[in-house]
Amino acid sequence: MNYTTAALHDIGQVRVGPDWYMANHSHQDLHQIIVVNRGGTKVIIGGKHVKGEVGDVLFYPKDTPHEEWANKKRGMHTFVLSFCGKIPQDGVPVKVHDTQGRLRELAHWIHEESQNRTQANTEVNQGFFHAFLAEWLRLARHREATLLNRLRNHVRNHIMESIDLDRLANEAVQFIEANKNDPHGRCPAYPP
Repeated sequence: MNYTTAALHDIGQVRVGPDWYMANHSHQDLHQIIVVNRGGTKVIIGGKHVKGEVGDVLFYPKDTPHEEWANKKRGMHTFVLSFCGKIPQDGVPVKVHDTQGRLRELAHWIHEESQNRTQANTEVNQGFFHAFLAEWLRLARHREATLLNRLRNHVRNHIMESIDLDRLANEAVQFIEANKNDPHGRCPAYPP
């Protein structure tokens, strides 16, 4: 993707409770990127079930039907970036994990800047958006989400809660199960 030719159309926030649901729909002419900040989401996109947790970044290509639910216990808070532009020939995954939090921070900046719609801010936002796309594509190709990063993020996201080894082991098992068929080999090899 030549991200310098992509154009941000809009950015918004979705803050909803546990009962939120968006029926099956698609967006003509616009791709969407969903940055999960709090809570989580479950999505059916292209017939695949995808779970989005804090730090996950989901991609909905234009004209692709998708259906969404908020996490049944925690609801969700996301940034939604709508944009036009061509996606790479080899495609990009529906989900990447923002291990370092760079995409979440950039989305936050873009959202703040979008509140003041001057020509100068629009140009600054396009620059931020191009940086966002460059990092997103890097993550899509690099695939940094490892078991260690998953556990580190779990601890960061639950730092005020009591965390024991059983809880971390459960998180590790969920990660291994979710990635056992990953063609990019993000999950370390464990015996079945």
